[in-house]
Amino acid sequence: MRTVQRLELDGTLLKYLIKKTRETTEFTIATRLPVKARLAALLTYIVDAGDETTGPSIPMTQRELADSIGMSLRSVAGTIADWKELGVVRTEGSGMVIAESDFLRRLARSD
Repeated sequence: MRTVQRLELDGTLLKYLIKKTRETTEFTIATRLPVKARLAALLTYIVDAGDETTGPSIPMTQRELADSIGMSLRSVAGTIADWKELGVVRTEGSGMVIAESDFLRRLARSD
């Protein structure tokens, strides 16, 4: 603790810990959401964690997405197919691009 105080990192460290606690809490809550809301929450989380160079892209396969949130590949693939028809997402290589992030944000907040 003395090193943290000596280097004047206590404020920065506290902000970091609060941010990580909030993220963990939000993701724990998201695991209790219905399937489509859970996937929407994951996708918006990934987009928000990206930067200007990645934009609204999701560099993960459907299998990786399913494994990340404890869903079956079939559920994820079906949900993504529905969203593709609505123009919410589009596939690009082995990943996808989010075209309507507001739609996903609303869905992630729904019960």
